Amino acid sequence: CSGLCPIGHFCELNATISPAPCPAGTSFAARGASGPSYCAPCAPGSYQALTGQASCTPCSQGRYSEQEGSTACESCLLGGYCPVAGAGLLALTFRPCPPGTFNEKRGNSSADACIACPAGTSGRLAGQNSSSTCESCPAGSFNSQEGRDECTQCAASTYQNESGALSCKRCKEGSFCPRGSSLELQATCKPGT
Repeated sequence: CSGLCPIGHFCELNATISPAPCPAGTSFAARGASGPSYCAPCAPGSYQALTGQASCTPCSQGRYSEQEGSTACESCLLGGYCPVAGAGLLALTFRPCPPGTFNEKRGNSSADACIACPAGTSGRLAGQNSSSTCESCPAGSFNSQEGRDECTQCAASTYQNESGALSCKRCKEGSFCPRGSSLELQATCKPGT
């Protein structure tokens, strides 16, 4: 090599060959590198997919890189999102979707990726990664809203004999329905009571 070695490359001392590029996953921002040891590995939270580069690129939101010398960033996990750019640890960026929601796709960067469980169901746990985690409200309960973490028991004087209900049914006259009832019970009231 003659003269100063270019940015992102190194030139072995006393070598007559062309400059060698720093490998992918590394970079060197100055001129004049005399060996491969000058090529610095990308720090966690950044990557470099190309050879011969002056710098590494921070991972974007929705992605992270825990390893030094990464050539690519990994997508954020299912069940949540990663709002922090340049994250070097998944634990520092991952936010689980709240109870009552789920996320079936990797690489999301905001809570908008969390999809609400439909009305008539509930999702009790945070960080769910499938719509199948939204459980139908059992008989004797209901849920009229999306994104709930629990179903509501039917009030006294009402019942619900089906699962996945949006509301409860009123007990007929002459029937008795305690709170959380899944059926109408025949009332055995004495006259005058």
